[in-house]
Amino acid sequence: MEKEKIAELFMKGIDCSQVVAGAFAEELGITQEEAYKMVAGFGGGMGIGETCGAVVGAMIVLGIVIQSIWNRKIS
Repeated sequence: MEKEKIAELFMKGIDCSQVVAGAFAEELGITQEEAYKMVAGFGGGMGIGETCGAVVGAMIVLGIVIQSIWNRKIS
């Protein structure tokens, strides 16, 4: 995603975790709106400025992907 698009999203009130999750929404099989809602509580360093929202958003995306792979192996 380009810097200009990220800046545009921030100006609309989309936080770091939402930007990351939203970027992968299609690959996750969800809408961008669903992705934004899913990680909404993790912006601004989880509300206290201590944990990077972009990292948390990425970890959530990875968790969904890994669980999906695991489910396919079990089936």
